[in-house]
This record gives sequence, structure tokens and C-alpha cells, in this order.
Amino acid sequence: GLAPAISDWLRGSSNPRDVAERQTILAMQQELAQAGGVRRHLEYVKAVCQRYAADPRGWLLLFGPAGNGKTHLAAAIANERLRQGQPAAFVVVPNLLNYLRQAFAPDSGASYNDRFDEICNAPLLILDDLGTQKSTDWAIEQLYMLFNHRYNRELPTVITTNCSLDQLEATLEYRMVSRDGTVRWFRDVA
Repeated sequence: GLAPAISDWLRGSSNPRDVAERQTILAMQQELAQAGGVRRHLEYVKAVCQRYAADPRGWLLLFGPAGNGKTHLAAAIANERLRQGQPAAFVVVPNLLNYLRQAFAPDSGASYNDRFDEICNAPLLILDDLGTQKSTDWAIEQLYMLFNHRYNRELPTVITTNCSLDQLEATLEYRMVSRDGTVRWFRDVA
């Protein structure tokens, strides 16, 4: 599934940074539940995105059904950072994987490592449409390494998806082979 740290975060890590982030999100969810009404909900989500764009820290996950404006909000965050003179990388996940895969072509002008490092170390990375990629072992491994790198270095990351958290975890299930040759699912060893 997700990188160990992300999976821990979703499932209840005791890391103080994760606990603080989870408490903030839970407070936001409670505030949202009390706000009532679609208009108030949209205003609240917009305000969260504006605060994030002003000072991106941690990860922001925008999820819900297609057509609700997740990509629009993510692009607005990128545009605000660019307006402030700060770099931001916006990429649709299947296009990202294709971009990395193209590095293996004989006429590629850039190495895989250069391309992967460029994405991994973007000061702000926005990944649009996570969960729409073809979930090959290679694709899952690339996403795992990307998430793990960004999480460990505390690099701001925005993710949009039409998937629920459970669907994401099932889609991105990462298998690890132990020394005795048995396959273990990522969440079993985290």
C-alpha cells in the first residue's frame, strides 16, 4: 500500500509529528461536520487550501467523487506558490509514471535517476489523480519510493484522488518479499 510512514499515519502512528497532524485533521473534520451545508463545506475546503498555499507543510489529501473541484483546488495551490515566486510541480500520476518510463528509451535526453530526483525533491509536489494509474508492480514501487522519500524529508505534498483511503491502500498495495522467499503485504510488516 502506502509507504510505511503513510500507512502508519493513516492507521494511528505514535510519532509525535503524525499525532499532531492527525489531531489537526480530526479537528478540521469536526469543524466541517458542525459547519453544515454544501456551501459552508466548499468555503471551508477552499480556506484550508488557501492556508496550505500560503505555507505548505505536511501533506494535503483532497479526495472525493469526480467533478468536485479537487484538481482545480490543487492547481490553485500551485498557481499561488508560483505567484509568490516559489516553485511547485504539478503532475497527473499516470503522466508521471510515463515520464519516468520514458527515461529508459534509447533516445532519452535524461536519465531515470535525474527524472526521479527531480520529482522526489520538488519543493512542493502536487500529484493529481492518484489511483487512476495502472497498478503494475513497477508503478507501485515507484510511488512507494516517491512517497517514502517525500515523507521522510517532510516535503510538502498535495494529492488528489477519487478513491477512498481504503481504496487507495488496496490499489497501491506494496508487496515485499522476505529473505525466506515468502511474500508479505506491506501493512503486515509496517
